[in-house]
Amino acid sequence: MGTLHTGPSERPLLGGKPAAVLIVDDHAALRLSIRRRLEHDPRYRVCAEARDGVEALATLRTAQPDLVLLDLTLRDEDGLQVLASLRGERPSLPILILSMHSERMFAKPALAAGASGYLMKSDAPEYLVEAMDTILGGGIYCGRAPADPDRPMDAPNPLQPPTDCGTPPPDENGTDHHHRGCPRMPT
Repeated sequence: MGTLHTGPSERPLLGGKPAAVLIVDDHAALRLSIRRRLEHDPRYRVCAEARDGVEALATLRTAQPDLVLLDLTLRDEDGLQVLASLRGERPSLPILILSMHSERMFAKPALAAGASGYLMKSDAPEYLVEAMDTILGGGIYCGRAPADPDRPMDAPNPLQPPTDCGTPPPDENGTDHHHRGCPRMPT
């Protein structure tokens, strides 16, 4: 799949107003960093923040965001399940996954689960607004993956050690070795 961007790279104000953004991340420092970054762009305003999926759903109903930035790994929650809950409430709401997990491993399942885009947190300072512009314009954003951009997204990344998030399945004794909070990869 490689780097994928569809849709406009620059976006005007939504109906003459800044787009309202809901930030869902369990780390207050990251939420603050994103808020500060967006304060400098008149096309966006942070309308609310949430630490987990329960807060995100409640806030979604009251704040009426135009866009959600969602961490894939929330404390004791699977971000893909939170994504499904948000989609259940607002099926057409643009949702950008903002995660520490490699695009090569997690973007495809996130997009298949209904995310509008995927961006690694390490790339956010430079590409966050581009990603937000793209998905608010109706496009899909998935880019800035490391290593060879021509290698398919689902190919192993030789520059990154393998992760056990989502693997292996429960062993013969039924013990599940999945890390709590890490998204489970589909089998």
